[in-house]
Amino acid sequence: MNSAPGQPIAMGLNTSVSTRQVSIVDGTKVKVGVSGSYNINFSAQLLHTSNDATSVDIWLRVNGSDVPASNTQLNFSKKDERYIAAWNFMVDLQANDYVQLMWFSNEPTMRLAYSGPGIAPVRPAVPSLIVTINQVG
Repeated sequence: MNSAPGQPIAMGLNTSVSTRQVSIVDGTKVKVGVSGSYNINFSAQLLHTSNDATSVDIWLRVNGSDVPASNTQLNFSKKDERYIAAWNFMVDLQANDYVQLMWFSNEPTMRLAYSGPGIAPVRPAVPSLIVTINQVG
């Protein structure tokens, strides 16, 4: 659930699959170890569970500052709508810089939605957030 309606929230990360000069810090920050240009890709599964129309904003922060013109707004009009927000950002970072994916909604029932593993047939869980960061230059 949206733990702070009306306030920006940093999306949480708790698992690293591959970490080549990239690390998760404080559960929300992704820190790079090498200066360069980075392509930051993400997909976030959002679920709207109220009957009220609402919106969600998602944007990028670098070292605690919002990146200008990085926000995108998704609009939800009915209960149990599920959207996958998926796009990328290109940013120049210095060694030890960190990035955060931020989100905002006034709707308290809006959430980043995790779905557990399936059975019959067996299939993997659906994470609420996937982030991939590649140094490209």
